[in-house]
Amino acid sequence: MAYSMKTCTRSKERLLSRFFCQADAETMIGKGRHWGAQFIRQLGEKQAHIAGLCFEAAELLTETAGYAQQMTAIRQGDRQTEEAIGILCKPETRKGIVSLIKKAQENEKRATTIISSIIETIH
Repeated sequence: MAYSMKTCTRSKERLLSRFFCQADAETMIGKGRHWGAQFIRQLGEKQAHIAGLCFEAAELLTETAGYAQQMTAIRQGDRQTEEAIGILCKPETRKGIVSLIKKAQENEKRATTIISSIIETIH
């Protein structure tokens, strides 16, 4: 069955809001975690006594950025068309995104703990 805004049971305004919220979150998480990982990795390269912690946190953040890219791929890209919005109506699309959100959430928890340890070590 082809999904579109016409076949989706949600209101058009609600669906558009969720679509743009999801797309924005993917961008912010992807870019934010990518650049955060770069910063922490560079810190580890300059501070040998915290290098292991920095590299571990950077890896988790890099994985999280990858999850954001996978979410975009599940939605079949960054297109902002009626067809793209209809893809978000598919239950399998949303289930795939939820699975990645849960993985990202776990990485965030682990990275936060490590970054807290880094902060405690340098203060």
